[in-house]
Amino acid sequence: MSDYYSVLGIHKTADDKTIRQAYRRLARKYHPDVNPGDSSAEESFKSVNEAYSVLSNPDDRRQYDRFGSQWKNRANSDEHHFSHFNRASGFGFDPWSMFGGAHNTNASDFRNNPFSEPETVNIPKEYPVAITLQEAYSGTNRTLRLLHDKRIEAKIPPGVTNGSRIRIRGMGDSTEDFFLVVGISDHPTFRRENDDLYVRVHAHPDQIVLGGEISISTFLGPVLLNVPPLTQNDQTFQIEGYGMPSLKDPSSFGNMHVTIAAKFPDSPTLSEIQIYEQLRSIRTSEDR
Repeated sequence: MSDYYSVLGIHKTADDKTIRQAYRRLARKYHPDVNPGDSSAEESFKSVNEAYSVLSNPDDRRQYDRFGSQWKNRANSDEHHFSHFNRASGFGFDPWSMFGGAHNTNASDFRNNPFSEPETVNIPKEYPVAITLQEAYSGTNRTLRLLHDKRIEAKIPPGVTNGSRIRIRGMGDSTEDFFLVVGISDHPTFRRENDDLYVRVHAHPDQIVLGGEISISTFLGPVLLNVPPLTQNDQTFQIEGYGMPSLKDPSSFGNMHVTIAAKFPDSPTLSEIQIYEQLRSIRTSEDR
């Protein structure tokens, strides 16, 4: 068994906040949604969740600090351990399986006293969920699997940001609420700042000098941007209302900022070369 502190990359004196921050960072990094088909990431994801489930529980952490890898077989024979995870799931455990209540057990959860009451465990209150920027724009759902293969649909509203916490009310026998912590993957085209989106698009030299319309891709489909004559390279234009929706008011949208960059042909034709030569001749004659 790996050292739980090493798994989370923290010191043995780490406080609860440090443990929680390390867990959230690593869970996002190794989440199956971010690493589809990566068995190594899947194993790391399991290890991170196992380490956090123990170190976030004060009683279990004390036992672990005292007994190390043998912490589950502690000295008092009448003590027992409640399993933190349903290990029958596809990942070796199911993070959602604990949402059916804090007192669910099976026969293997008890040691030497099968008639004792199961202890209440301090299960993690935050669970990472990875989404795309497109999903953050439109909103999305995630299916959470509960005990006995029950499932619920968790709604992620439009406008969420990195680190947004979605409250899921206690269900079944559990009165505890838990949170989905949203992680948004980088978009290949757009950069987000608050509710505004930033994009860099290319325009041909004639469009920059003479002006013209340039098609801009948005989450609502293509939009035509009217570029005025003599636009400068790296000049930025604003398209109102084509940014991200506001989390507080989904009917309100940020803006899109479009930066124009000149695009020259990789293999200019003979006619294009002749035109550029004429332009150079005009420019040099005017400089005299």
